[in-house]
Amino acid sequence: NEAFSPFLQVPIDIKPGDASNTINLRSRGVITVAILSTAEFGATTVDPATVKLAGAPVSTQGRGTPMTSVADLNRDGRVDLLLHFRTQDLELEPTATEAVLKGRTFSGQLIRGTDSVRLVP
Repeated sequence: NEAFSPFLQVPIDIKPGDASNTINLRSRGVITVAILSTAEFGATTVDPATVKLAGAPVSTQGRGTPMTSVADLNRDGRVDLLLHFRTQDLELEPTATEAVLKGRTFSGQLIRGTDSVRLVP
């Protein structure tokens, strides 16, 4: 069955508030990505320690604690999960037009989300 995927498709927003999603791969900064909750999916069920964006793990602080926060970013009344990734850790080809986020929930469900990106030199 070609339609079968072990991944639950989840909505993500790279650089919330920035529709262009411009990323400078030479930057030593941080990219913020939101996993958005829906009526069927709660973003806070995602285990941040398992999440990767374009091969990059969630940035950590202190004793390896993933850099996360929660907020209703799209103002739909549902709490979304905000994750931070170091730009230099992203494994994107210079011609990439989208980035893929993968991870799993605390209960083990695999998740996957994609969003468009615009890479600049």
